[in-house]
Amino acid sequence: LVFWVLCGGVTLYTVVVFPMVASDHEYYSLPFLLPAALGCGLGLDRLLAARVVAVRRGLAVLVSAVVYLLLAAGSACGLRRGPFLYGPAYFTHDWQRIAAGRVIEEETTCDDLVLTVTRGRSTGWSDPRILYYAHRRGWARDADDLRLDDLQLYISHGATVAAALLTPEYPPRDENYGPLAKYPHRVRTIRGPDGSRIGHVVIFELSSRPHDLK
Repeated sequence: LVFWVLCGGVTLYTVVVFPMVASDHEYYSLPFLLPAALGCGLGLDRLLAARVVAVRRGLAVLVSAVVYLLLAAGSACGLRRGPFLYGPAYFTHDWQRIAAGRVIEEETTCDDLVLTVTRGRSTGWSDPRILYYAHRRGWARDADDLRLDDLQLYISHGATVAAALLTPEYPPRDENYGPLAKYPHRVRTIRGPDGSRIGHVVIFELSSRPHDLK
């Protein structure tokens, strides 16, 4: 009963929701995993039960061969899929985000609302994971999308600090800061576990008056 209820829910998801969100992001297929896993489990259970019956009837070798063949085929499919998962470094440490978060934590207080922006990221745009590593509240925004009106809106909603993560190909210069360039700032270099330079974090004091207004 539970299995069929789950299948009904997944069917509803497939008909109503999935067509609206389906894309190259595979996480939209997560609802299919549970009924698929139950189906695989029930199938294995049936095969093993058939093997027990076959033992009693003297067909153990044939049924065992079928069971092991199916298991080998499933394992081969999984191994073939493996390089897609570990190839793009999905399961590695994102040291740029981790190191940037640590710097932001050191350079701000718990009361600060932090606007994080990134420029030059090759492993994904800005997102709240930097704030997670920094143990701070705030917002995340890609630098290319940040406009002066957007910045003023964040400030009006309480942003006190902006932290820009720059990858090594973008040096810490005003032309890479966008509308943040007018605010007082300080630069910190971030390094990976091997000591190599992996970028800079620039801390902007949004609570201070911009340079051109002084």
